Amino acid sequence: MTFGDAFTSAEGVDTDQAWPRLLESVLMTRLPNRKIEVMDFAITGYGPNQYAEVAQTYMPKYHPDIVIVGFYMNDYLDVLQRNDDFRAQIGFGKPSATSWYATLRLSHTRHFLHKRFDEIMNLIREKPDLGGYYSGAEFLLREQKKSDAAGQSGVSERFAQIKAIADAMGARMIVFMIPVPVQVCGPEDIAYYPTGYDLSDESMFDLDKPQRWTQEIASELDIETYDLRTPLQSAPECPYYRNNLHWTVGGHELVADFMAETLIKDKILSMEE
Repeated sequence: MTFGDAFTSAEGVDTDQAWPRLLESVLMTRLPNRKIEVMDFAITGYGPNQYAEVAQTYMPKYHPDIVIVGFYMNDYLDVLQRNDDFRAQIGFGKPSATSWYATLRLSHTRHFLHKRFDEIMNLIREKPDLGGYYSGAEFLLREQKKSDAAGQSGVSERFAQIKAIADAMGARMIVFMIPVPVQVCGPEDIAYYPTGYDLSDESMFDLDKPQRWTQEIASELDIETYDLRTPLQSAPECPYYRNNLHWTVGGHELVADFMAETLIKDKILSMEE
């Protein structure tokens, strides 16, 4: 059973090209004597709060042998968001997107133009630009925010909840850490790469911070973790879309192959039933 956000729910690729579906196919080929089923419960925009709630609802119903969490670094922010705020952000309670009111508001157009205006002004002023949410660079800043400790605490609580459910039914919980684009690809690969910054400047950026945080939390809870930088950095070309932070088909294939190899090599899945 897999939990996660857009990276796991198939955003940017057809559903059958997403790593959970590919993982099922690869494992069925590699382990012909085993019955393999991968159930994907990931939803774009979900965070640790939703992972835990879905786990509480569906793990007792389906009794998975293995629980995989695809953990992206903005989960440290998502865990601080209340469900009501999350619903409002999605659009529940708002007028229909096809209504006259929604059309006249031009919210997406205004957001797009504002973003482009800021980019142009930064270029004119030669002002550094982190590239916004899509670069992922903001998660790597050494600067400590007030929300950092709360985010780590929240993730720890949600991991503990899922782990307790898994332990109660004899399942193994595993976390695969999803890197942000700038940890894998360079400025020539992605259009949203930061400008005016040197990401190798250790006084400003900590390129291992999100993975280190997650490993420390998981270690305290006796949860196995794997760093997906390993397969993604080996890709012959950038596995993230040039204008979108999500994985290409090739990225999903690399991740699925790495996960299958990991599950077999580390004897998380045996060759026989």
